[in-house]
Amino acid sequence: MLSGTLAPLRCDELSERLSELIDGERDPAVLVRVRLHVARCPPCARLALELLATVEAMHGLSRLVRPPPSALH
Repeated sequence: MLSGTLAPLRCDELSERLSELIDGERDPAVLVRVRLHVARCPPCARLALELLATVEAMHGLSRLVRPPPSALH
């Protein structure tokens, strides 16, 4: 468990924090703050789910349009 008190995350901070997580941020405090906020804020929870779905779709798209390694030689 993290020690200390985490400052509450505001709605206007959420997209920046979500972007940090998607970009590979591994600070446990950031993840905890995002989870705590989306647990009590339905609009931000929807935003988080939409963003995650978009990222997953983009990863799937990149696999579809990437030529096989044998085609690069």
